[in-house]
Amino acid sequence: MVIARAALSFAGAKAHCTCLVRDGVVAVVAHILNAGELVLRVDELEVDRFEVLAIGQMAESTRVVTESDVVLFAAITGDLNPVHVDIDHASTSSFGQRIVHGMLTAGHLSALMAMQLPGPSAVYLSQSLQFIRPVHIGDAITSRVEVVELIKTKRHVRLATSCRNQRGKVVLEGEALILVAKRP
Repeated sequence: MVIARAALSFAGAKAHCTCLVRDGVVAVVAHILNAGELVLRVDELEVDRFEVLAIGQMAESTRVVTESDVVLFAAITGDLNPVHVDIDHASTSSFGQRIVHGMLTAGHLSALMAMQLPGPSAVYLSQSLQFIRPVHIGDAITSRVEVVELIKTKRHVRLATSCRNQRGKVVLEGEALILVAKRP
């Protein structure tokens, strides 16, 4: 059964991707074409993600926080705190300018865990967060997770979590506990 399809083109190359379930296993099939010629075919079957985890394993991703991110987050959550959305108010705050919602920054960690490490089938159980420095619109935030403990009997993984700005300064740190669900 096909569960998703995508197609895109960039710089003359075209890609087609299909996600499907085959015999209870999620598969991703991707074709990358350049000028109509097959350049790459990926046929990746999902493995038991818990079994391939190891202490010290890490993943990172970087994203620039935009005005749109802040406005959409405020609208979705209802967090209209003026320090986030009102330039005039924020300019008189101790920060001197608008700051990004802390939970928007933390959301980057959630995406990293869901999409990379441990990846699809990750279920958040808990997350501690310490907000160290403010994040501003335009900051490039690098989120990082590192496996620090594997609890095999429960299929839990404990991850050290952090976010750094483009100057390498820690803006957020904490720890997450994730359940890595078994595939059917």
